Amino acid sequence: RRCCPAAALSAAATYSDSHCHLFHEQFGDQAEQDAAAERAARAGVAAVVNGLCPETNRAVLKLCARHALLYPAAGIYPLDACGTALAARPELWDHDFEPPAPFNVDEEIAFIDE
Repeated sequence: RRCCPAAALSAAATYSDSHCHLFHEQFGDQAEQDAAAERAARAGVAAVVNGLCPETNRAVLKLCARHALLYPAAGIYPLDACGTALAARPELWDHDFEPPAPFNVDEEIAFIDE
C-alpha cells in the first residue's frame, strides 16, 4: 500500500483533493471511475480516495493501484459500524431507509491496519 506524504503530492500534482468519493453512485462503474481519475490527472489533480466499508475499502486499493495520482484512505463510516448491533436489535431502527448491513468491524479494522 502507498502512503500519501505531502511532499509526494506537491511534486506530482498542482492541486490535491483530500477527500474524494469515487465510489459514489454518481460515478457508476469502474470505467467511469477510471475516466474521472484520468481527467483529474490531466488537470494536475492528485486525490485521496476514501473507502467507507469493506467493499469500498478494497475497491479503493484497486483503483489507486491503477492511477499514480490517487492515494487510498480506508475507513468505516460511523453509522455502518452499528450494522451488526442493529441486526441483533432491529427495533432500535426507526428510520425510513434501510439500516446498514452488518459486518465484522474488528476484522475490518485489522484489514485497514495492514
